[in-house]
Amino acid sequence: MYVPSSRPDDGDNWLLDLLLQGYEYKADKASLGPAGGSGFRSHSLELAQEHARFFLSEKRIAALKELLHTNDEEREVRLKMMAVLAGSNVAADVDALLMHFLDLWWNCWAL
Repeated sequence: MYVPSSRPDDGDNWLLDLLLQGYEYKADKASLGPAGGSGFRSHSLELAQEHARFFLSEKRIAALKELLHTNDEEREVRLKMMAVLAGSNVAADVDALLMHFLDLWWNCWAL
């Protein structure tokens, strides 16, 4: 059902049972980009909307698809997004990614 307004609060939403049994389909670029076969679960669409600029690049989306697994939690997806931005193919942990970002930053300023 298309409604050109925001979703009502759960207490006022008479279609809440249908929404909870499935998921809310959204046709904006942030929702469609990662949902297209990348392994994103429906609850991760909010993450995609929050980081919509990340999903404007087909190259970043393709790199993220390479790293994603269907059982990834939101924290793991965020780490993998950071790995893509860092140019790394491994999203081991936050410390390793931060060190990689610092190395990139240092090399940028060392020139």
